Amino acid sequence: MDLGADRSLTEISTWGYANSNTNGGKDFTLRFANSADGPGGLATSITYTPSFDAAFSADTRDSHSFSQTVIARYVELVFTDNWKNLQGGTPGGDRVGLGEIAFEDSVPPIDPLLQIESSLNLTLDGSVQTIDIPVANLGATQNLTLSTPTFSGTNSAAFSLLSSPASISPGNGGNIQISFNPTGLSANISASLDFTTNDTSQPSVSVALSGFIHDPRISVAGFFDIGFYPSGSGIQSKQFTIQNIGGGQTLNITGTSITGSNAANFSVTSSPSSITPLGNDTITIQLDPMGSGGIFSAQLEITSNDALNPSSIVNLNALVGDAIPNSGVRINEFMANNSSILDDGDGNSSDWIELYNAGPGPVDLGGWYLTDSSSNLNKWEFPGGTTLAEDAYLIVFASGQNVDDYVDGSGYLHTNFKLTTGGEYLALVMPDGTTPKSEFTPSYPSQFSDVSYGTYSDGGSTTNLIASSDAEVLIPDDGSLGLTWTFPGFTPDASWLTPNLGTGVGFDNGSGYDSYIDVDVQDDMYQARSTAYIRIPFTLADASEISTLALSIRYDDGFYAYLNGDEITSRNAPANPTWDSTTPSNIDENNNLETIEVSAFTSRLQNGQNILAIHGINRSTGSSDFLADPELTGTTTSTGPLLLGFLQTATPGAANTGGTTNPGPEIVTVTHAPTQPAENENIVVTATILPRLVAVGQVQLTYRVQYGASTNLTMVDDGTGGDAIANDSIFTATIPASAYGNEDMVRWFVTAEDAANNPSRAPAFLDQTGTNQSAEYFGTVTTDPSVTSDMPILQWFTQSESASHTRSGARASVYFLGRFYDNIFIRQRGGATNGSISQKFDFNKGDSFYVNEEMSSVGE
Repeated sequence: MDLGADRSLTEISTWGYANSNTNGGKDFTLRFANSADGPGGLATSITYTPSFDAAFSADTRDSHSFSQTVIARYVELVFTDNWKNLQGGTPGGDRVGLGEIAFEDSVPPIDPLLQIESSLNLTLDGSVQTIDIPVANLGATQNLTLSTPTFSGTNSAAFSLLSSPASISPGNGGNIQISFNPTGLSANISASLDFTTNDTSQPSVSVALSGFIHDPRISVAGFFDIGFYPSGSGIQSKQFTIQNIGGGQTLNITGTSITGSNAANFSVTSSPSSITPLGNDTITIQLDPMGSGGIFSAQLEITSNDALNPSSIVNLNALVGDAIPNSGVRINEFMANNSSILDDGDGNSSDWIELYNAGPGPVDLGGWYLTDSSSNLNKWEFPGGTTLAEDAYLIVFASGQNVDDYVDGSGYLHTNFKLTTGGEYLALVMPDGTTPKSEFTPSYPSQFSDVSYGTYSDGGSTTNLIASSDAEVLIPDDGSLGLTWTFPGFTPDASWLTPNLGTGVGFDNGSGYDSYIDVDVQDDMYQARSTAYIRIPFTLADASEISTLALSIRYDDGFYAYLNGDEITSRNAPANPTWDSTTPSNIDENNNLETIEVSAFTSRLQNGQNILAIHGINRSTGSSDFLADPELTGTTTSTGPLLLGFLQTATPGAANTGGTTNPGPEIVTVTHAPTQPAENENIVVTATILPRLVAVGQVQLTYRVQYGASTNLTMVDDGTGGDAIANDSIFTATIPASAYGNEDMVRWFVTAEDAANNPSRAPAFLDQTGTNQSAEYFGTVTTDPSVTSDMPILQWFTQSESASHTRSGARASVYFLGRFYDNIFIRQRGGATNGSISQKFDFNKGDSFYVNEEMSSVGE
């Protein structure tokens, strides 16, 4: 039973339901709950168990007093006996019933009854705000009337009334809506909202209003990098932005001062004295190296009239010259949280350390040490005979082995310690056991999953130098050309094949190599010749910019490679190859792709035209296949000083790419729902984003329908706009259904910046060259209700269908079985003499095409 409101109950009275019958109930139990308990609170409330008389008429009242006054709104009555089996000689048991129940209320209820908070702590953001104050009538029968509210108190002038209910019916509620204008105000705010009512218990009401305006409010990055400058640089100046994000008060800058180890090298040359509400300005910092080099750091303190942050600290940093020596052997890169970047020879994703020898000359590392303890510099010793050539790399796995000389099945060395993600000392120690040659001291910074840390220089890049080249091919009939054909000055005559189709040369009586063959030489080689001369021209504007070279080649069965006439490497080939040579053995077709470091030959590169020449050699003239499919990768020289930081891409065993001192926020996962939307369904994209070194700032979703223009959306974590829970590190944005139609491809990527403007992106889209690149977008394809099939449907999209039917190919996207594959490579399948219009779909490394549960994923 619901009595409508809390009542002060003292007794229960009952009347029978007839004058001629025995009463239908004997023993019963009463349980109570008040409004605050709610109807579910009966179990923990007061319980009474009275008994009715055997019989009483409809005109007779049977009353039972309680031993105490009970405050209750909800009452439960449960019969436990209904005079069954002639109890006390009274027949019964065929019914349960009472005619009427009444409770004695010792205090008449207040009606109408006002409900409103007596005080409110307002959340004030420095802007003009509208505030709703809930008010209700808990009475049962009478309307609650309110006078027009007014304001009093210290800051009453800042408040104004927008609306207020004049009357509220029983059991209902409403809002008193007020406005707050912070102009001219800051810090603590107080006032009262006053009105009168016809509630006899609360005829005059004052609601205390309080809050704090964080206005003015300073906003400035906690870290400012002045920049990297060459050795011998003079005075440098750079500006950073300072903001007043308060909406009502002027921010006054009361002082600036610089402290720290290199405070004498920094100075403030200009600073605003004040910043208007929602305005911004700049502070100029000057660096004077005073003839020195290295890393310069200090702390800038900015004092202001921001009541909550009267003192703001900006960490200053600059580098003049190299942060570390660029000579000899150094720890060039390491990964302390390796999940999927590089497996050791045992198939484990162990921590790893990369050494690089900048020269001059080779270094015998036998007797050198690696250690993760500054108090034990001899922790792990390199075995004798470990030589590192100039401009070469060595990977050592830090797997924590129980033995000091463990070498895995792939020939990798393993240390007796592991790396710590939280940061620790790490050093390469010279044979004297006391002198660190390369060290991170007192410790390297905290590390993150699959992000490497090491040396880098700004301005370098890596590219396939022959990506747009076409092979010139001759199947020789004699040895009259010697090696003249390997030089740039040689001019091929009409006997050379020049189909302008790409750089892959070969044939296959089956189909295993078709996807790698641009120039098909089956008619000229099979059962006739065993070798092919292959010239691949490429042009360089400035050869001196190339610092490293690597030849990646898939071959069957052997080859010699030449750069501008100089032999640079060979595999499975006779000592002195001739026009009709054969290889000493067959190659394993499942293990015939190799990347060979050839940086020692960068000096052979020249401005203008260069020639990569491949003398491809088969096992015999009757061999069923032949292949030479090369890439020549060059890294351009970085222009800046040698720095330390988190690297954009982990490159174990190769030159490092660009980096940063702060890797930006970690974009852990990106998901969307529904998996495959209909054209009238929005796509809700969520991204779990965590800070690394600095708090997460802005997060943005960029989406694109088909190959149309990109649209940017702000992703939020404030519980609005489809975001489920505020401040749970899951950011949300919604792509509206109005943006797409049936069977449209919808793609997106997420970018996040931390408070110091360091960016992150998902997908990372790190590899943007060559055939096997990285995905640029996440995505899905909308449904079409008119399309039905019992078979799975593969959908693919490209901006140039015509190019996808050529050997040059095109980038494309594929959707199959709920999985989206972006930025894959599609080209014509088959060689130059193959009239087939079939195509090869080359999926990106690490994102193979899923067929079904029975068949493993495939790369093409």
